[in-house]
Amino acid sequence: PGHNKPLLAWGSILPEIMFYSDKHPFKFEEIHEGGDKVFEFLKKEKPKWIDLALGMMAHSYKYGADYFDDFPQLELLGYFKGKDRNFEEKIAKAENIKDLHVTQVRVHNILDLALDLYIAKNYPWVIEDLEKTFQKIKMQDISELLARCFEKDKDEVATAVQNLKDKIKIDDFRNIENIAKMWIKFTRSLKFERLNSKRKINPNDTVEIIQICAGKIRGKEERFLESAIERTRENINKFIL
Repeated sequence: PGHNKPLLAWGSILPEIMFYSDKHPFKFEEIHEGGDKVFEFLKKEKPKWIDLALGMMAHSYKYGADYFDDFPQLELLGYFKGKDRNFEEKIAKAENIKDLHVTQVRVHNILDLALDLYIAKNYPWVIEDLEKTFQKIKMQDISELLARCFEKDKDEVATAVQNLKDKIKIDDFRNIENIAKMWIKFTRSLKFERLNSKRKINPNDTVEIIQICAGKIRGKEERFLESAIERTRENINKFIL
């Protein structure tokens, strides 16, 4: 309450530039983990936009939800790294991956897709808010602020921000088939994918593995989400209270 939802939402999306924009000028410590720096910058330069920084922090590993995409936190969703080889083999087959380490890294992405499906079904207002966000926020304003904060070329930043926005379609979150297609589209921007450009992923296999993950996490979703929200809120409150 009292916060700017569109800014919070877009701030939470911006860290994905690190992985899913085809080209960008940022270091990981900047665009993915630098929400606190953006916070200090906006506090001085544009206080009304401070929620953009809070959204970035809410996504980050240091302060936010990405902490729960790591091990052993994923055990809350029933995944035990290295002890769940049958599940890892299913991920590897669906994603057409030969390397065990890459498969284990990829597990959190597929579990997240199953969580996206759960959230879209049980909290449809989240998707509705996201849709409104895309209509309200101007990418040029965001790009200019990020370029100034991190002292980057404004055209390069603008291209990176717009590239990410262009890949996100709200309807992609509304059913499992669209979520699968969205994931395949986004994976093409990952470094691993660019190095293995001939690797093909079957959308039907992706749908099937998301269904398997949805079954794996069933009954554990709320505890996982509550844990992520609690830690994130505690960390961000240190900045705003």
